[in-house]
Amino acid sequence: MASYNQLALGVSFFFVLSGFILSAVYPDASKMSLPKFYVSRLARLWPVHALCFFVVVFLYDPGMFTNEFWQPKLLANQLMLHAWIPQAGYVFSLNSVSWSISAELGFYLIFPVLASSRQLGKVVILIGILLAIAIFLLEFNDATVWSDDPWKFSAVLLVAQSPFARVFEFAVGVWAARIYRKNRFSRIISANANTWEISAILLLIGFAVSSRHIVAWILANGFDIVASWFDVSGGVFVFAFLIFVFAHSAGYLSRLLSNRILVFLGEASFALYMVHQIIIKYAQSKGWTTLLPWPQTLLVFCVVIGAATVAIYVLWERPMRWLIVNGYSALAKRMSMIKRQFAS
Repeated sequence: MASYNQLALGVSFFFVLSGFILSAVYPDASKMSLPKFYVSRLARLWPVHALCFFVVVFLYDPGMFTNEFWQPKLLANQLMLHAWIPQAGYVFSLNSVSWSISAELGFYLIFPVLASSRQLGKVVILIGILLAIAIFLLEFNDATVWSDDPWKFSAVLLVAQSPFARVFEFAVGVWAARIYRKNRFSRIISANANTWEISAILLLIGFAVSSRHIVAWILANGFDIVASWFDVSGGVFVFAFLIFVFAHSAGYLSRLLSNRILVFLGEASFALYMVHQIIIKYAQSKGWTTLLPWPQTLLVFCVVIGAATVAIYVLWERPMRWLIVNGYSALAKRMSMIKRQFAS
């Protein structure tokens, strides 16, 4: 089993960050409206996912809609449940990077439970223990590590893409945010903010450099499933520490990240993540990547992907999010008025 691309660790970072941000936005679960929460989360993920879904189907094979074999796969993908089924044909169906938002959906479902827990640290530890037990059972029960048949079970996909395994990273992010809100370390970090931020960056670099060697060592000792998990999730506490430190916004680097341009790019990054592979793979399928020398090809990709990202974010993602959230609010108010009328 070859090591995943180091960029896969970026997904782990965003899983931790997602937990941290949600916990910061919804600090008191008792005051959280569950329907409103889930609608806002749906509005965050689904519009861009749906757009990419239809683009891929119409670019490659519109007949999939009427194909009985593909219909359940398409349905699972549209419901964002495809990463819940540890088969490559489901997990990487259509827009392969969308497995991560399928995992995010699972995180959103469990977030109210995490947010309302008074013993969150113990809950996170319990999730970690259950994950370790699951990995142990897969490792020593001759589970199929990887199958060339895309419709067969794969233990690698279960630990690397499934929300059941990746929820640990999200939970650690929620826990880190709760520690942050209690201000236990704020004075220490703020007093030497630049030192803490540089230390966090160096720790991140150290992990990025060493993780590949650690994975190789684990593989050399015959632990394929453990290596699969560490390859994509092993930096969970490094990422949590980095996010925790920068959340204080007390150092030069964290203040630099507050630049309006960088904030806009951060907001548009989801569209970038969702669309980049579609453009690259379609260009490859048409042979366009061989028309120019690679520096020019790279430049064209950057321009096209960048333009598509901004267009999708400005013209589709934000308007659709507004429409879904405000449409729900208007509907909820209308239903509330009807209930009061019937009650009176």
